[in-house]
Amino acid sequence: MLGKDKSYAPYAGKALTALTAARPNAPDWLLPMLDSYINSSRSLVAATKGNLISLLKVIRTYDELIDTYGATSYHPEFLQGSLLENLPNVFGAHAKAKKRFESVIAKYNNDPAYTTAKIISFCYLSLGKLSKDSAAKTDYLKKSIEIDTAGDGGSAQAKQLLETMSESKS
Repeated sequence: MLGKDKSYAPYAGKALTALTAARPNAPDWLLPMLDSYINSSRSLVAATKGNLISLLKVIRTYDELIDTYGATSYHPEFLQGSLLENLPNVFGAHAKAKKRFESVIAKYNNDPAYTTAKIISFCYLSLGKLSKDSAAKTDYLKKSIEIDTAGDGGSAQAKQLLETMSESKS
């Protein structure tokens, strides 16, 4: 939203149009993911236009999607957490992002079929990025690496952050 690079603007609008058009014919099992990505597209459109009111509506819509789908789908919580993580820390955005990532992890720990290790790796990576405490940051980043056995989650970024932290201590 605050960045100057808006090169993704045409894609955000196209994604919103395509996803919205697909929704009426989508099977019920696909709705949690589809509705979450429609809302994600809305956030990108709002960001390209610098429309804070629309962005706040997106955040509220995620809250509704979490109430509706959160027990069975990680998508709304994960995407809301990702959006909030990337916003300035205004009105507790980062605390809410942390809460969302922790919730996804807790649901995964209770039922590993809830999501994939890849998503959990990204959750830990995000928690590491959000943490102000060096020891906690390190623990989260190590967990991101540990759970990402396939190497397709957040482990590469987590390793890079750990290296950067290590270099800055030197």
